[in-house]
Amino acid sequence: MTDLSKYNLEDTFSLSIAGAHFYVDFEEFEKLIRISEQKKTRDKDGNPVEGYEINAPRYEILRMMIDTLLTSVEELDEDMGSYSLKNLTIPFKLAFNTLSHYKIIKEKN
Repeated sequence: MTDLSKYNLEDTFSLSIAGAHFYVDFEEFEKLIRISEQKKTRDKDGNPVEGYEINAPRYEILRMMIDTLLTSVEELDEDMGSYSLKNLTIPFKLAFNTLSHYKIIKEKN
């Protein structure tokens, strides 16, 4: 088996847009879709089961935006800089800007 520790896999497989690397913050995603803690559900012995409710419409919209980013086939020419970013599709721009605004997508420092 190959020792992968000698490779910098984080940089190899990270998303690079205009020279910056980004990642999805799943904790932030969960904070945005969570409504409140719930103890309404009970197990077979009648004891409350802990959990939480989510805002389903918000979850679906954010899920679709992440899906848009992960499945888009965008041609970016790093040599053209910001001019190349103007050629991105409207769904990609909207998804990226919204997820960035709500801090679901963060730039890796």
